Amino acid sequence: MAMTWSPIIDRARVAPVLADIAAAIEGHPRAHHSDLVDYAVFRSYLDADGAVPDPEDRAGEALIAAIELLAQVGGTPSLYGGAARIGWTVSHHASGEDADAACKAIDEVLVRQLDGWTRDYDLISGLVGFGVYALERGAWIVFPRASYFVTDGLRVRLGYLAVGGDRDHLIGQFRDNDEVVLQLRYSF
Repeated sequence: MAMTWSPIIDRARVAPVLADIAAAIEGHPRAHHSDLVDYAVFRSYLDADGAVPDPEDRAGEALIAAIELLAQVGGTPSLYGGAARIGWTVSHHASGEDADAACKAIDEVLVRQLDGWTRDYDLISGLVGFGVYALERGAWIVFPRASYFVTDGLRVRLGYLAVGGDRDHLIGQFRDNDEVVLQLRYSF
């Protein structure tokens, strides 16, 4: 028996609720750049969906305010509440020369953070979060590998690491650094 998808909520009933939520959020202070970015994402998605139009471009205003606040007071480089988060939001929700300039400035800050990196590698506060932002900016990394077990304890692995993207972006600047990888591993 084939199953088909059908919405469980009537769109006409949800739209007024979303409008009420958007109106209620208007009164809340947004003092941190993370709050401004959350608001920008929320308003952008509601506007793109047509659920709650944003003719005054409040989402854009909030995003600009977040960038300015980050430039004034600084912050962490992380994807959660930091520069990578603002960069991801700009890249995902804005376009044009101003958006590219903002992302380029964030890229430069993040690249400086990479030199001698000794912090976390996780998604929330580490290097993986930088990667999420870089992917949104059009970067890509491919690392195909093939392994062969010579004996039960000896494995040979051959791989190729290719990096690409716009040279001016966080990851794309390393696009000329492809590598061929040969690994021997003995287990006992």
